[in-house]
Amino acid sequence: TELPGRFTLRVCEEGGARLFSDGGRLSLAQNRPNPFNPLTVIDYETIETSHVLLLVYDVTGREVARLVDGVVEAGRHTARFDAADLPSGLYHCTLVTPGAVLRRNMVHVK
Repeated sequence: TELPGRFTLRVCEEGGARLFSDGGRLSLAQNRPNPFNPLTVIDYETIETSHVLLLVYDVTGREVARLVDGVVEAGRHTARFDAADLPSGLYHCTLVTPGAVLRRNMVHVK
């Protein structure tokens, strides 16, 4: 089938050639609330369907939570983090996608 019009194919080469949507954006929002006790919400957005990691580290660099580990559709998403079993302090939320790594600091207070 042939349709008249214009076709644009966008290919990202970083991390291996793959298609992506240039209508979205890659972002990791600041958790809310911040500071938090013990629950917080983390919003993020991806521009492609791909394997995504959303990790939380303590200040020593030890992974304390793996909130997302799998294939995620392009678009906006929300994850919840429960730090009830963790001490007060500074934590780092890290979003890992094939094309980028984004980080935000979070403060847990008891």
